[in-house]
Amino acid sequence: MEPPNQKPDPQPEEIPVDFKDAVIDADVPEAPQPEPDAEQAYQSAVERWGRPVVAPEAPEAPGAVVEPAPPAPPRPDYVAISNRWLTWLGPALLLVFAFFYYQQYYLSGLNLGGEGGTNAVIAMRLLEGQRPIADTFLGYNVMWFYPLVWLFQAFGPDFTAMRIFFYLVSAVTGVIAFGTVRRVTGQAWLALGCGVLVILLPGMLFRNYMGFFPVLNGFVLLSAFVFEASTPGRRFAWYVIAGFTLGWTFLTRIDVGVFFLPIYLGVAVLWPLAVRGRFWHRIPEAVAGLLTVVLVAGALHMPFWTDARERGFEKNFVNQYLAIWGLIQYEAKKHIIDKVMLFDPSAAVGETGADRGPSVVPLVRTEAAGPGESMPAAGEGSESGTRPRPAVDVIWGDGSLSDKAFVAALYLPLVIGGVIFLFSAIGLMVGIFSVREDLKRDAMAAGVLLGAALTLFPQYFFFRPDTPHLAEFRIPFLIAMVCASFLAVRWLWCRSVVMQLVVSVFILMCAVCEGAFFYHAYFKDSSGSVRVMHNRTAPFTAENGVRALIRKRDVDWMNGLRDSILEHSTPTDWLVTYPYSPTINFMTNRRSYLYNLYVDNATAQKDFHAVTMREIAEFRPAIVVIDDRPINNTEMSKFSRWAAPTMKFLRDEYVQIGQFNSIAVFARPDKAPKKLNPDVAPTL
Repeated sequence: MEPPNQKPDPQPEEIPVDFKDAVIDADVPEAPQPEPDAEQAYQSAVERWGRPVVAPEAPEAPGAVVEPAPPAPPRPDYVAISNRWLTWLGPALLLVFAFFYYQQYYLSGLNLGGEGGTNAVIAMRLLEGQRPIADTFLGYNVMWFYPLVWLFQAFGPDFTAMRIFFYLVSAVTGVIAFGTVRRVTGQAWLALGCGVLVILLPGMLFRNYMGFFPVLNGFVLLSAFVFEASTPGRRFAWYVIAGFTLGWTFLTRIDVGVFFLPIYLGVAVLWPLAVRGRFWHRIPEAVAGLLTVVLVAGALHMPFWTDARERGFEKNFVNQYLAIWGLIQYEAKKHIIDKVMLFDPSAAVGETGADRGPSVVPLVRTEAAGPGESMPAAGEGSESGTRPRPAVDVIWGDGSLSDKAFVAALYLPLVIGGVIFLFSAIGLMVGIFSVREDLKRDAMAAGVLLGAALTLFPQYFFFRPDTPHLAEFRIPFLIAMVCASFLAVRWLWCRSVVMQLVVSVFILMCAVCEGAFFYHAYFKDSSGSVRVMHNRTAPFTAENGVRALIRKRDVDWMNGLRDSILEHSTPTDWLVTYPYSPTINFMTNRRSYLYNLYVDNATAQKDFHAVTMREIAEFRPAIVVIDDRPINNTEMSKFSRWAAPTMKFLRDEYVQIGQFNSIAVFARPDKAPKKLNPDVAPTL
């Protein structure tokens, strides 16, 4: 029974569920029990709106402090979690992927006129005690070959071990590409995809250094001069690593090292800028960092210079560095100003006489043309040591789709690189003048990666516009495109609809460039893709650990070539090949007296025929091998065309004992069989 003269308590009104906050009437004196269906209403609201809401609660007693409802637990961010895990697991995943990918075809193919034979023959010469540059022409610097010498010291001369070594270089390049993209973008999944693309098309086997060094230098430059280190000690460590990397690059390819010098200098100058309140503190740090790089790079050269001095080729070793700038100027003049100028190796500063040749020649060896790199008619193109570059109108001409894709991949980097340079320069200036360190950092990162790729631009665009050299350039350029695309979205996408359109067009160009290259190069052996194993199922073996899977149609002539040399010569005999088939020397374990294993119609000196005939008469090689392929993709680059006097001398003084595909084998008369099979030994 209720007390007299007291009104009954008013019933509380139903509190509506508001999805922003729960409205509670604090004046209600009693807290009735919630309605039976309040929990159901709460769950229905969650299901409907897809986010936690505040469930209706009973009002508190008058004067009570209303406590807010505890927030619902946040949903796990699976993308961020996977990104963190992939940051650490990505390198391991790429190495595992590379192992299973390369093991499918690491024995496939054997190019008799490729880089593998040169690397192996020169490594054997150095292992036997010959002096680099003085006794044998290198073409590159000593560290291109010393790792192979150490490999042969450990395992003996072994072509298969050398294959595995270069595939390992490609796998490490993919891991560094992952680290670079992850550092710039923070996106591990994007970095993993870039690393996979690098591993899928690693470039021509036995030249994998060319993709490795630009990628390595780009990553080290970002770590030393673009991104902040957590401690001064770590930054100094990156300076030391940068010096080691630059010195290693010079010791392998001097021209690539020279092209990296202005990049190192530029990032050191830009590093102190756009940092509020720390400009004057960073200037001495930048100077100290640059000096550390130079000193470490110089210190790395000391053991090699000491070895050269003790063994008597110090002058040859030093002249490589003194001559390189003149050679770069010479190449620039030849390709940009005077394209009809013929290549004259005597223009290089080098040693003559006892040293038997120039100390450095800007030489890029190549292999025979493949589909998509059709041979022009005789007389077309340049005979100055370069391959003729196809015109851009091939894209809308009547050629094959592979030809069009090749030309697109050849010229699109000019446009894409120009756009990256323009926006990097603008972003850099805006970042510096507005003191936006984050904008300056990203602009520098895009510029550094573009510069790293451009260190390989001259050799692919001017000297050898073909699949092998384009594939080498594409590796660092792919990283530059991926990072630039991401940074364009980060900084420009939200600016305006116009900028969204510009960014979309840029990303589309990058995708077309990579897609065109992939479509063309995947079907080429010289790109290093798994396609090299296509139809190569027949085993072939030879001396010095040569094991390969070749096409069935090549088995007979390859076995015949090997056997004819082994049967008519001994390991102490000389075997020389023209213009360029050093793999034959290695696979038959026959030595060559040639100082330079490569020659063609462009690099041959004026007295080539007289010197060649005199050396043959002096050394009396048991076997002379002539490969009459068009080495520069022109009819005039066939040996029988430009070296007719030498061919006549061979036919007069030697006996042709076999014709194997485009390769003719000549034997010294006392080594030749008494009776020749006319079907086996046609005249070249």
